[in-house]
Amino acid sequence: MTCDLTNSIVSLFGETFLVAYFLQISNENIVQVSIYYIILYALLALGSFLLGNVMKSKPQKRVIIYRFGIVIKSVYILLIVLFKEKISQYFIVIAIFYGIAESLYWSAHDVMNMEIVDNDNRESYMTAKRILSKLIHIIIPIILGTSIELTSFTSISIYIFVLTLFQMIISLYIDVSKFEIKGKAKTSI
Repeated sequence: MTCDLTNSIVSLFGETFLVAYFLQISNENIVQVSIYYIILYALLALGSFLLGNVMKSKPQKRVIIYRFGIVIKSVYILLIVLFKEKISQYFIVIAIFYGIAESLYWSAHDVMNMEIVDNDNRESYMTAKRILSKLIHIIIPIILGTSIELTSFTSISIYIFVLTLFQMIISLYIDVSKFEIKGKAKTSI
């Protein structure tokens, strides 16, 4: 759940504030934002489709793919930090990294989540996750928006990058060896 909620914060930054930043530095070029989203969702769909069989046939690879998605998302945020105001020139590269990261992360996450959270605990897990997620979606945009206004977009990008590093560390606590060949999990996140 910690990885999930951290991912929500990173996604809020990448989807809401990055797009606002794109619009600001590109003189409100909506075509650029549209292309960004087309690339992102096309890669997400394609990646999910291609990874479907891997998720079914190789349960021991799920955690590796999940972690790799977090690593790619960290690289995506790092590119935002490095490109700064030139980000509008490299929006296609940014969209590709984000699309790949999202397809890796979510294709593995959804399958692992179903296996790790048993039916007895699913209701309380989902309730707690929804409540925390809603709080994040209310509080974090205010914090990010205010922080960007008071400092800079690049400064906040660095903090978000550190948050992705935290997410990578947390994902290391998922034990790959606990997954059986049939895909039945013996551990919890």
